[in-house]
Amino acid sequence: MDFTQIFCIIVIMPKRPAKASKRISNKRKRGFSWKTLVKARRTQKKFRKGAALGLLATFSLVFLAGIWGYKAITKPFASAESSTSFDINNSDIVSLAIISVEDINAIPAKTSSIHFVIFDKAGGKVVSYEIDLATTTDVPGKFGVEPYSNILSLGMLDSNELSAGSALLVATLEKDFAFNTDRYMVVDDAVTTAILDTFVHGEGNSLLSLDVLQELALSIDTNVTISEFFNLFTFVRSLRKDRFIAHLFENEESLDISLRDLTFDSNVATEKASVGILNGTDMPGVANFASRVVRNAGGHVIAAENASKIYDESLLLVESTDLAVVKEIQKFFDVKNVVLKSRGGVNEGISDRVDVTLVIGVDIAGRL
Repeated sequence: MDFTQIFCIIVIMPKRPAKASKRISNKRKRGFSWKTLVKARRTQKKFRKGAALGLLATFSLVFLAGIWGYKAITKPFASAESSTSFDINNSDIVSLAIISVEDINAIPAKTSSIHFVIFDKAGGKVVSYEIDLATTTDVPGKFGVEPYSNILSLGMLDSNELSAGSALLVATLEKDFAFNTDRYMVVDDAVTTAILDTFVHGEGNSLLSLDVLQELALSIDTNVTISEFFNLFTFVRSLRKDRFIAHLFENEESLDISLRDLTFDSNVATEKASVGILNGTDMPGVANFASRVVRNAGGHVIAAENASKIYDESLLLVESTDLAVVKEIQKFFDVKNVVLKSRGGVNEGISDRVDVTLVIGVDIAGRL
C-alpha cells in the first residue's frame, strides 16, 4: 500500500470525531455548556435540599398541630368571654409570657425562668424582659409578698392544675408591667433552650427539628393556638438577630418608659382618643394604676381621680365602641358594661371632657 492509497482511505473514511465536534457545536449553539450543566445540577441539588427542609418543617408543624389539637380536645377551652378569646394573628403588638419549669408533670411545678416577650409586628422587632426569680412582688389575691419563684406553685395549691398556676403568674405579670399579657407558654426545661433561642434571642433552628417539636408538643401548657404559634414563628424567623432586644426586669419607672416607647405609634396611640380614669372604690391607688395601664398601651390619659360615688360594677362610657383604646381597656380589665355617651346615665363631670371614661368598680378593683 503506497502513500496515494493511504491518502485515499483517510479522505474516504467517515470523520466521526468531526461529527462529534459538530454535535457539541450544535449544542453550544443551543446554549449548552459544561459550566451551565454543572451549575444547573448544583441548583437542582439546592432545590431538592430546600424542598426536603420545607417538607420536614411542614410535616413537623402538622405533627405538632395534631398533638396540640388532641390536647385541646381533651382539655376545656377558655371561656368565649375571657380575655384570650380574641385572635392575636392580626394584632400589631402581641405579648407572650414564657415560663420554664424543671418538670412540667410535677405537682407543684418548680419555675426555672420567666420571660415577658413583646412582638412588635409593625416595628419589626421583639423586646423581651427576663424576670429574676428572686424578685419579690405583691401577688394578686391574698398571697401577700412573694418571690416570683413561688408564684406558679402558689396558684396550684387548690387545684394542682398547671393552668391555675399560670393564671396567677400572668395576673402578677400584668400587675407589675401594667401591660396586657395576651398569651402564655409553660414549657419543660427539655425544650426551653429551643423556645428561647427562637422567640427571645432570634437564633438557631432548633424548632425545625422533629424531635424537639415532638418533645414540645408533649411538654407544654399554653393558651396559644397552633395558627398563632405558626404566625409568631414566621414573624420571628423573618427578623435579623439585631431586631431582638433583651432587658432585665427592673424598676417600674424604667419599665414604663420602655413600654411607652414601644407603643408610641400603636393603633391606640395614633387614634389620639382622650381617656379619663375614675376610682369608683374606697381602695387607694386604683385610678393611678389604671392610668399606668392605659398609658403603657399608648393611650392619652387626661385625668385620673376619684369618682363621685362607689360603683359596684365597673363601666366604660365611650364616644364609640370601635375605638382601639376601648378594646385595649376591655382586654386588660375585662369590663362588660360599655355605655355610649349619647345615652347618658352617668353623672361624672370628667366624662364631658374626654372620649372615653373608665370607672373602676368594686367588682374588678380587688384583683388589681
